[in-house]
Amino acid sequence: MQTVTEEVDKGGSLYKIDLLNFKSYGDKYSIGPFDNFTCIIGPNGSGKSNILDAITFALGIESSSIRVSSARHVISNGKNKTEVKLVFKKNNGEFLEMCRALDISGRSVYSIDSQIVSLKRYNKIIESFNIFPKIKNFVIYQGMILNPEVNLVGIIETISGSINYKEMYENLQQNLQVCNKELSQKLDFKKDIMNDIKEMENIKERESKFVELMKEKELLNKSLYCIEINQIMEKNKVIDFELGTLRSKLDQITKNENFINQRIEIKTLKKEISLKQKELYESNAEIDYQKKCKLNFKEKLTEIKKNEEELKRLQLEQKSLPSKIVYPAEIDFLSNNENLKNSNMLERYYLKVKEGEIKAPEEHFENQLAILLSYYTEQVAKDERLLCKLTVEDFDVIAKRNLMEIEFKKLNAIKNNIKKEYQGKVDRNKQRELKIKELEVKIKQVNIPENESIIFQTIETELNQLQERLTKLTRELLFCQGRKQTKKNNILIANTIQTLKSLFPGVIGKVSDLIEPTQKKYDLAISALIHKYESSVVVNDVGTALNCVQYLKNSKLCKLSFLVLEKINKKNYFSGVENFVTLKEDLGENFINFIFRRSNIVETVEEAKRSIYHSNEYSSIATLNGILFQSSGLVTGGNINKFEESQVEQLIKERKSILTKIKDIRNRKEGYKKVENQVLECRDMESEIEKIKSEFENLEEVKFEDENRLNELRNEISQINEKLKVFEREKQRTKESIKAKEMDILGPILNSVGCYSLEEYRNKKESIIRRGNIELEIEEIETEISALKGNLNDNRIIDIDIVGLTSELDTLKLRLKKINITFSSMNLRMEELNSKITNYEILKTKLNEDLKEKLKYCFVETNLKDEKDIEEFYKTIKNKSVDICKKKLMEVTKMLISNAPSNVSHDNSLQAKYLKFTREYEQCKESAVLAREHFNEIKKQRLSTFKEVFELLQKEISKVYKKLSYNEFNEEENTSEVAYVVAEGDPFTIKNSVKFYVMPPGKGFIEFKTLSGGEKSMALLSFIFALNNIKKPAFYVFDEIDQALDRENVDKLASYLIEEQKRCQYIIISLKSQLFEHANSLIGVYKDPNDNQSKILTYRLKTH
Repeated sequence: MQTVTEEVDKGGSLYKIDLLNFKSYGDKYSIGPFDNFTCIIGPNGSGKSNILDAITFALGIESSSIRVSSARHVISNGKNKTEVKLVFKKNNGEFLEMCRALDISGRSVYSIDSQIVSLKRYNKIIESFNIFPKIKNFVIYQGMILNPEVNLVGIIETISGSINYKEMYENLQQNLQVCNKELSQKLDFKKDIMNDIKEMENIKERESKFVELMKEKELLNKSLYCIEINQIMEKNKVIDFELGTLRSKLDQITKNENFINQRIEIKTLKKEISLKQKELYESNAEIDYQKKCKLNFKEKLTEIKKNEEELKRLQLEQKSLPSKIVYPAEIDFLSNNENLKNSNMLERYYLKVKEGEIKAPEEHFENQLAILLSYYTEQVAKDERLLCKLTVEDFDVIAKRNLMEIEFKKLNAIKNNIKKEYQGKVDRNKQRELKIKELEVKIKQVNIPENESIIFQTIETELNQLQERLTKLTRELLFCQGRKQTKKNNILIANTIQTLKSLFPGVIGKVSDLIEPTQKKYDLAISALIHKYESSVVVNDVGTALNCVQYLKNSKLCKLSFLVLEKINKKNYFSGVENFVTLKEDLGENFINFIFRRSNIVETVEEAKRSIYHSNEYSSIATLNGILFQSSGLVTGGNINKFEESQVEQLIKERKSILTKIKDIRNRKEGYKKVENQVLECRDMESEIEKIKSEFENLEEVKFEDENRLNELRNEISQINEKLKVFEREKQRTKESIKAKEMDILGPILNSVGCYSLEEYRNKKESIIRRGNIELEIEEIETEISALKGNLNDNRIIDIDIVGLTSELDTLKLRLKKINITFSSMNLRMEELNSKITNYEILKTKLNEDLKEKLKYCFVETNLKDEKDIEEFYKTIKNKSVDICKKKLMEVTKMLISNAPSNVSHDNSLQAKYLKFTREYEQCKESAVLAREHFNEIKKQRLSTFKEVFELLQKEISKVYKKLSYNEFNEEENTSEVAYVVAEGDPFTIKNSVKFYVMPPGKGFIEFKTLSGGEKSMALLSFIFALNNIKKPAFYVFDEIDQALDRENVDKLASYLIEEQKRCQYIIISLKSQLFEHANSLIGVYKDPNDNQSKILTYRLKTH
């Protein structure tokens, strides 16, 4: 990485963000890496926008944009410092770290690549990435898009940077108004003095000379104004002539028949292109819809293929079977069966045959089969019941065995764990024993002489005792000083109250001084109850209280609160203390009840607890020993020790003595430094031995108590397995018996139709039914295929129409291009002329402002009334020059001062006043001129910056809107305008001076303000993108800008961002899947309910 002193290459992107204790991100977090199109997603309140706040915080943006009242509120709860580090990846592949740290006191520290730098240097590096924190050109907030009264001029000013001049512009404008007002007042006063001088009848010789000089000065002033005004008028005439010439040339071009025809043809072509684009847009929309239908069509084709494959499989299977069952003709399978002779079903069957109800061979077969099935069911019923019973018993036994196996595995695992745990304890204890032996050997190797060790221990013991005593004395001294300070405060309050009494008659006194207990034993209880009124003073009325507060505020003595007696006596209060206290002055019956409202005094703590916690009658109860119980649960109490000055001095003296002894002992201890180090080393090792001993584990082997149960389970599982084998044999025997009966009873009839079992006969019937269903499905699929082929033909027709429209559009564009080639030279000439005309008009505007200023001063300072008077007077002095007049004016001014009366500063004569106010007027005039010059300079700079960006915006806006709303990214074919901006008048004085018009798809030009919600959002986004394209930042951060967009517009925005990510990085907070599913990577944010902190999940989509 480069050093801070090196220049940074322009360009790059944001790679990742490292957070420490920032807002909802407690502790350390690393967010990223960010791709060129990254979306931040998550539920509301999870902390998504806090990532945006982190970026703006690191870039030094003000607190209001970070959604906090103060910068230090970004620190996570319970922490005392936060830090946000932005890691940029430059175009050359190197990384750059920009970090801002903030502590709880509000102090910020800025660093680049871990080197602390000044804020100026920090901002310079940030600006190298085209990021300007003051104008926030890299961020678009949700409110900007949803604001119904959006200020277009404000957006241009913000992004262009002309807003930096706004404050200075307004201040200078205000200053100019003040200067002009003051100048007008001075001039009126000067005129009054002039009139007074003219009205004087007796003028002395010196005054006569003064008046002559004054008149000469007025004449020179008038001449100078007239000459300067005439010069400005002459310049205006020259400019008017030049403007006339340029406009004449411009008219020649604009009235040229060829130029007019070309312009009309271009206008017609653009209109035709716009209509064709509209048709093409509608056709593309239709084809997009059909493409979506094609997806369904493909799915249907896949389904058809599957059905066809299934059909082929079934057809192959059916080839081995007859297409139908061939039933035998009138064969009797019942008459030879002796077991059916007494069957009712048999009698009914023969009756139906006799009456002719059963004719078809299939009917004969099915009826006979039904009778045989009934008989077969009766014969196998016992076997079926036995089989069912065996199956149930088998199932119960298997379930029991499974439970036993689970229990067996658990017990076996416990047994193995006990063995492993015991062995682990043994191994760990062996390691500890080895460690202890090593430490004991090291302790023995430390050689300390016995006599030196005894002396050192004695010194250390003595030192510890003295330090304990010193700590105790220090605590006592601090307590004494605190008590002493409390006394001083009480004295200050008492003196202040005495002063207030002497100044304001309505002051009665301090609450605690006005109340006294009826008996000495109530002293502590009363003190506890009125403790909250320690600094409260009783006054008669509100006016006295306000006067006291104002006096305390001015004198800055101390802080007091005031109880107004007239307000207290208006209400009734309840108290149980009125029998325990008396008042030193008559303050009314209600005063005691107010001070001790809902309070009482009891003798013991038990009574106090019982009254306060089991009754709602009182909110405060005090005991005789000064303990105060409150209904909120707060309990206070304790006595204050009183120290005399002599006790404090004695403590200080003793402390000094101990400090001296400690110093001496430490000096002695220095001589045993080596012994001290050895003792400390031994102690450390002994401490470590004790710690290791405390970690020893109990080696008592845990006995496995379930060994018997384990053996029992093993035996039971073995027995169950044997029992299951018996069940299986019995089940097999029963199944064979059922099969034999089936062959005996149903075999002959089933064999007659080519089947060997009842199951086979039923499967054959189901196959025939299935075959019929498949034939119906084939008919439906063939119908659907036919319909889908019709849709395909419709799509082909639309495709042909699109090809035709595209061809027509290309032809029109080619014609337009050819006309533009011949039209461009004239257009270029027109632009040159218009540029010159604009420059002359700006110069003329400035001259007119100067002329207006000169005329104003001329009319108010001379006797000339209008421009005709100026013209007549100028004829008399036309040969004079400005320089000669100015030189003569300076000489006359000097002579005028030298002929003024002496002691002008104290002279009240009219001449002295004239000189004084003339000087003041000239100073005011000079200030006004300077103010206008400064104002015009700032206005020029602000307007120039604004216009420079505005002109580039006019070129960019149509291209950007076309990309965003029409998804047309071919910049070379900018043949039709779909958006434009115009400025009407001064943008800084006229409201809504910038007009913005767009042509939404399928519509004509509409002003921005009248657009619908989604269209307005798209237009405003294109407006902001076009502005930022002029000086594109390293990255953008968008805060839910897609909120007001419908699905179609979100898709358009996604297409725009996918295309533009090649040129810029986009980080977007979004809740719409239609947008973030196109991102290169996702950053998921969620709130952990356990610690109420935001958490991060990152998913790189482009790698999956």
